[in-house]
Amino acid sequence: MASGVDRISALPEDVLLHVLHFLPAQEVVRTCVLARRWRSVWRSVRALRFTGTKGWDSVDRFVQFVDHLLHLRCPGGGDGPLDSCDFDFDSDGFMQLPANERHASHWMWQVVFRARVLRLGVIEFDQEPSPLSDLHLVSQHLTRLELVGVRVNDSVVDFSGCPALVELRMDVCDVFVNQLVSPSLKHLHMARCCSFDYARILISLPSLVSLELIECQGRIPLLGSLPSLARAVVILNGICSDRCSNDRFDCCGNCEWLS
Repeated sequence: MASGVDRISALPEDVLLHVLHFLPAQEVVRTCVLARRWRSVWRSVRALRFTGTKGWDSVDRFVQFVDHLLHLRCPGGGDGPLDSCDFDFDSDGFMQLPANERHASHWMWQVVFRARVLRLGVIEFDQEPSPLSDLHLVSQHLTRLELVGVRVNDSVVDFSGCPALVELRMDVCDVFVNQLVSPSLKHLHMARCCSFDYARILISLPSLVSLELIECQGRIPLLGSLPSLARAVVILNGICSDRCSNDRFDCCGNCEWLS
């Protein structure tokens, strides 16, 4: 740039798109004012990253931006799949208001038709997991779903309408559901999640290859038909409901079961 030559704009478009892939969505859109070459590059970026309200004048401005961008990028199913879409609300308090919870559910519903990888992270210290509305995900493209700090119900984890889904990761989630449904899921990871103390989640996934249940609270899930399972990791701790009064997970002959 010392010579006045714009070397960045001279890069091949696939290189520019790869660089923009790592930027938050608002920064990607702002590149349209750099030069004529950049006016429409942002429309071709195959990843969307929304990093919350930090840096915005108001929550309303952020909501309007996301609404407008998704309307432009995901109109009626869009013109092709996105590589990924990431909603990262880890530390800005956005999901503490019910109206914003509804916004997040609507955004996920809009983008799920196109995204191969979809992530929603909303956990904050001393905050209960945020509920998603009765969201039924339907997508021919979705292969990986990551939920962090989310409260889900049976409709959210009914993946019968996602035939390409192969990986589900849930961390610090409230998973108050009766069963997980998916004909295609191969990898399931649940860590530090909370479920019922009085009932078990039925996991009966015909394509499941690997299962990880890490330090979850509540009853241990009931493992149904898992004909393809090749690897399982189960780590229990003191908040698991399947322990006796002596903090053991087997019958020691001198105890009472807590649940």
